[in-house]
Amino acid sequence: MIIFGTRGWATVLAMFTYLCANCQRPAAQRIVKRQRWFTLFFIPTFPFHISRYQQCVNCGVETPLTKEQAESAVSFAEQIQPRPQQPQETAPTQQQPAIDGPAQPMI
Repeated sequence: MIIFGTRGWATVLAMFTYLCANCQRPAAQRIVKRQRWFTLFFIPTFPFHISRYQQCVNCGVETPLTKEQAESAVSFAEQIQPRPQQPQETAPTQQQPAIDGPAQPMI
C-alpha cells in the first residue's frame, strides 16, 4: 500500500505598513509565499504549486502577486525597515569567583 497526499506551508517573507487598497487604512501588509508539496509516506518530496500574495492584517484581503512583484516588495520592505544586525561578541571579562555562604575571615 502506497500512502501519498499533499501538504502546504506558508512563509511570511516581509511585513511593512502600507495603505490597503481594500479598507483604505494604513495597516501592516504581509508578503507571503505559500507552497503545496506532494508527500509520499508523509515525507514531502517536491513542491508542485507555489503562490505569493500580499495580505492586509486589518481586513484580511489577499492580493495575488507574481514572483517579481513579491521580490520587489521584499526589497522595498528591507529598505524601509532593515533587519537588525546581530550584536558582535566582545572579549570575555575576568570575574571574581563567587563565594558560597557568608564570608569568613582568614586566620
